[in-house]
Amino acid sequence: MQHVIDPVFLQEKEFYSDLATTPKPLPGGRGYVLIYICMEHSTDVVKNAVEFAKAHDLEVIELSEWPQDSNIIEGAHHEVIYNIGVEEWLGYMQNAAYIFTNSFHACCFSIIFQKQFFAGKRTGDKINSLLDMFELSDRRVVEFNTAYFESVKDIDYDKVDKLRREYVKASSDFLLNAIHTMEHTAHQNHKDLVHADVYIPEPEKEPKDAKTPERAKKQKTAKKAEAKKEAPAATKKKTQKKSKIKSILRRIKRKFK
Repeated sequence: MQHVIDPVFLQEKEFYSDLATTPKPLPGGRGYVLIYICMEHSTDVVKNAVEFAKAHDLEVIELSEWPQDSNIIEGAHHEVIYNIGVEEWLGYMQNAAYIFTNSFHACCFSIIFQKQFFAGKRTGDKINSLLDMFELSDRRVVEFNTAYFESVKDIDYDKVDKLRREYVKASSDFLLNAIHTMEHTAHQNHKDLVHADVYIPEPEKEPKDAKTPERAKKQKTAKKAEAKKEAPAATKKKTQKKSKIKSILRRIKRKFK
């Protein structure tokens, strides 16, 4: 079955850059590590990000629902920001030096904006599947490991972007072909459209001569109504015919007297 890439990849980076609102610069023009935690109470992501930021002399900005102050290392500059819109969120993603997240879509936008990022612990397979697609499985970090962060290489975005373009083309072709097929087979079965195991049967058409009790009753009522309308005209025509016959008979009698 055809796999379609997440729709956010169908737009180029410039599209999102135009939407993004650039955040205010930090004092001294310092860079920052961005933390974005989604849905789950991921303390490991925060701890890894703060350790990494301290080692690289970077600020920490968190756009998370669950700020874990207990894991903030003394001396780390950690700012938590709430209630931002999509434009601000994109702006923080685009301008981050590094990104630590357990969010699938934050990983997607890290790839779109070509950011160095690390994915923390999260249930489900979506993030693993995404990382495997782009050959980035080494960006998955569960526990803080100094040796890992010192040895991990930067993401080669020439390679990643080539894969992204291939996936986008394949997905776009599939979707456009699916739409085209549906437009031209509106009254046909779509079983072969997606080559899926799901069978979509055509709605059963009622035979033209099929008569349900309800339809038969309606037809009978309609015939009675039509008969009532035609009755006066039929009676008049019958009377005229009788008069004509009587007139002919009278002429015949007179002729043979």
